[in-house]
Amino acid sequence: MSSSLFGPRLFVGVDAGGSKTLARVANHAGETLGLARGGPANANTDPCAAWKTILETCAEAIAAAGLGPEALGTMHAGLGIAGLDHINPQIPAEWGDPPFRRWRVEGDAVVAQLGAFAGQDGAVLIVGTGTVGLSVMQGRRVVIGGYGSNVSDEGSGAWIGREAVRRALWALDGRRGHTGLVAALENHIGSLANVAAWSRIASPANYAQLVPAVLELEKQGDAAARHILADAAAHIADVARGLVRSGATKLAITGGLGSYFGPRLDDVGMEIVEPLGDALDGAIALARMAQ
Repeated sequence: MSSSLFGPRLFVGVDAGGSKTLARVANHAGETLGLARGGPANANTDPCAAWKTILETCAEAIAAAGLGPEALGTMHAGLGIAGLDHINPQIPAEWGDPPFRRWRVEGDAVVAQLGAFAGQDGAVLIVGTGTVGLSVMQGRRVVIGGYGSNVSDEGSGAWIGREAVRRALWALDGRRGHTGLVAALENHIGSLANVAAWSRIASPANYAQLVPAVLELEKQGDAAARHILADAAAHIADVARGLVRSGATKLAITGGLGSYFGPRLDDVGMEIVEPLGDALDGAIALARMAQ
């Protein structure tokens, strides 16, 4: 199908995160032509696999729009990628030159903020596989957290999963009382005899896959699950209060766990608002800036 049917210019926006990658193709009028979903893509955790996933998801979105693969080279792209510096983003050297006509790259929080506030001032707190806060005030960016799951991302899906593993092992060793997290962990990895080997290769996304079990156990009154989620909410509130110090007065909470933690935040000193758009809206807006 000829790209001329879609107007003079096509855009592709990408939101690449620790659990999934989303891509949207839009025309000059902002109409969505194609959508696709891929696997995790974190530029810090596994840069080569992340780039492969990003390009494959773009190709699937282009196909969903009824276009041939050659359309990729005609597009203006906006890429929001987890694992990149939100102040001075630089793509890994092994990625080479991206195969788009024009492109701009930012961290995933930047496109989330751009989508949530339609280019206006405000703060965004992403609570997904990772956690990061970003405020944009008169062009100045302030980032809170987001240093990677090894040393940061408290309250995130990966953090919750790690805490679940830790508390399950405490219970298994008799250092803590019984918790349903033991059975949840065994269901997740097959056998607790494999936990040490599994933990050496587990990705943040692998840990985050334990979150549904933790949420369900909390509903059932499991004390360990309840403590994990209370601690997670406290960490997320700390990030939000850090954003207050940047001067932000409005906060949008996004990410796969945003709807869970948003209503559970204590008063953090600013208005919590619904996002005007999502990270793909922000990525398409970023693609338009690549003109």
